[in-house]
Amino acid sequence: MKRKNLIKRVISMGLSALMTTAVLGAAVPSLSASAASSFSFQNSMSETVLKNYLSRAVTFQGLCGEGGDENMLFDEDLRMILRTGAKFVSRAALFAWTSTSVDQVEKHFTYAEKMAKKVHDADSEIILQAFVAEIVRKSYVDKIAVPDWVFRAFGKTPENRNFSFDKIIDKKKGADYWGSNAGYPDYSNEETLMWYYYCICKYIDAGYESIHIQEGTDTSEYANVDKLLKMGREYAKTHARRGIVLFHNFFDMTTGGNKIGNRLLFDIQGNGLVPNETVKEDGVLKCRIGSPKDFWCTWFGRSSGGEHPLGFTTDICPTLLEFDNYGQQGALGVSNGESFGTWGYDDITWFAVQPEWYRNEFLLYLDNYMKSNGLTKEGKQAYFCLYPMRRVITAQPNWPETIYKPGKSYSTDFLFAYCESKLENISVNVKSDGSFQLTSKAYYRANRQSDGCPNGFNQEDTIRQIFLGKNAAENPKYNTVILPAGYQPDGNGTPNETSSQASSKAIAKVSSAEKKSSSAVSADSDTDASDESSAITASSSLSSNELSSEITALGQPKRKSVWPAVWGTVGALAALAGGTVCFLCFRRKQREKQSDSTKSNKE
Repeated sequence: MKRKNLIKRVISMGLSALMTTAVLGAAVPSLSASAASSFSFQNSMSETVLKNYLSRAVTFQGLCGEGGDENMLFDEDLRMILRTGAKFVSRAALFAWTSTSVDQVEKHFTYAEKMAKKVHDADSEIILQAFVAEIVRKSYVDKIAVPDWVFRAFGKTPENRNFSFDKIIDKKKGADYWGSNAGYPDYSNEETLMWYYYCICKYIDAGYESIHIQEGTDTSEYANVDKLLKMGREYAKTHARRGIVLFHNFFDMTTGGNKIGNRLLFDIQGNGLVPNETVKEDGVLKCRIGSPKDFWCTWFGRSSGGEHPLGFTTDICPTLLEFDNYGQQGALGVSNGESFGTWGYDDITWFAVQPEWYRNEFLLYLDNYMKSNGLTKEGKQAYFCLYPMRRVITAQPNWPETIYKPGKSYSTDFLFAYCESKLENISVNVKSDGSFQLTSKAYYRANRQSDGCPNGFNQEDTIRQIFLGKNAAENPKYNTVILPAGYQPDGNGTPNETSSQASSKAIAKVSSAEKKSSSAVSADSDTDASDESSAITASSSLSSNELSSEITALGQPKRKSVWPAVWGTVGALAALAGGTVCFLCFRRKQREKQSDSTKSNKE
């Protein structure tokens, strides 16, 4: 009997390992050879190839790291990127907004390089973009030593000193422009150029082929910005993956872009989408986009042309418009007219709170509009959308909600670890039918909703349709549910047990908390008692961390201790053991390695 149970366990773990390898291991792009050639370049790039990339552009904030924090769903997110055919990933790595210490910055670059390699192992054609933001923090800048190679790049003799916050920031805007000791950079200062050159080169070394620089609108700084970009391009010739780096910035609406004479400074211009309100209808705050002829507050139709850094001349610089985040702008749900603030929200938060069907409809509308309007003199598309895959949504009371119904890959440990993570910040309400009401308070995610991304907003299929076509053939390995390393499904693939398990475990967590404190489930719960009288609530009054600890206290074991129950539910896999006895020793070693890996992740 022991031998039989061991075979079950080995087969279960072997299948799991094989599935993960099939999905993410050295993935082969699903595109044909002819399509793949449309994204090939080395040391230079044509206008056509550049626009091919922009036609597959997405914003994926923090895919490869945000500050000192790691992306818990990286494998799931990479699956989505590969499935949709995305080729240009904006804001994949950024540290300036969330890092507060030099240790976080150091960790960020290490992690960003590691994750970039994983992306490029899966699809070597993907361009990853890093975001070098318009914020500089004294807490880390003053503690980072200026490398000798930075001094030499600026024609200076190397010194033993750190970067200087006081020499970088814009004194007119002050040292606290973005908060305490968080200033705005002044590009007229050489120290600023040295700092940003350092950041640009670090990202190029880490595998990033595009850099977003949020440069200001002061035309007096253009010469210095031009110097910085030229130095970055020169460094890329010998250090970048394919010999070039693409610079991207937000251009000023009144100038049409950063230019010196007729020469464009940036490879890609862009700004916010700024959807303009139309009507309230069918529970939807509807919007459109348009040119300056339609309304004044828009970047669509304002991008100027000239001599492009890549060597061609165009009447419109290739332009990316994105769902920006900049905070609440007035009363929510109330039109602001032709101005910033879409129904009182910023771009991405407005989008996130709309019904799923309208989010998908709006993306299809954007695709059609940009392919048909704002064209170059040659009739070619010039404006492209950065379709949102992950982006921060701003603080406001009407957070978007999703109902998650556990599937066959449901994991209690993963759900609560994910929801309580610092980056994601998701509150959880347990419903009486075993489903969960998830309230996202930090990020919008385009992922399909699944056990691998319980709060997915379900725009994955639409983005795939826009990029690859409505009837594009599916690669089955990109449809597999992926849990992060170290997590196993509660029922190990037995769908008949997951809903009841989810309900009972969540109820047990709340019940235990109630014994400790009668106020654990309070009146300010996200669940409306009149509508869901039998629901058990675990939201703002009871954190996911508290819930996780309570389930342990009740004897509901964590990852390692639930394995006996997990293995007991997979009797059906025993049939697969018939021909595997000869491989038992090998499989046993494999299991021991995986067990060590799980322990490491847990620690």
